Amino acid sequence: MAKPKNPVKPPPKQPRTKRTPGPKPGSKKMPEQREKIQASQLVNRLQGFVHGDIWMEPHQVSAALGLLKKTMPDLTSMKLQGDPTAPLTIITRAE
Repeated sequence: MAKPKNPVKPPPKQPRTKRTPGPKPGSKKMPEQREKIQASQLVNRLQGFVHGDIWMEPHQVSAALGLLKKTMPDLTSMKLQGDPTAPLTIITRAE
């Protein structure tokens, strides 16, 4: 894979701050936090990183991907298999 022509340099390292625990399961703040997660903003940020417009730390990329998995449907393919000698039939009835 080719390197971007003008790579964006990462920002200087920030000192670590003390982490606070997240909300407990069943907390009333959970719906509010889910509303704040906007899948479109996550996608825009990841696209900027892929195109070399912005810099993201590896943990930021994995966090964004994890949030996307929670906010967007998984588009995996499914295969329906059955008995070839007894194919499925669809019966519709108009009443």
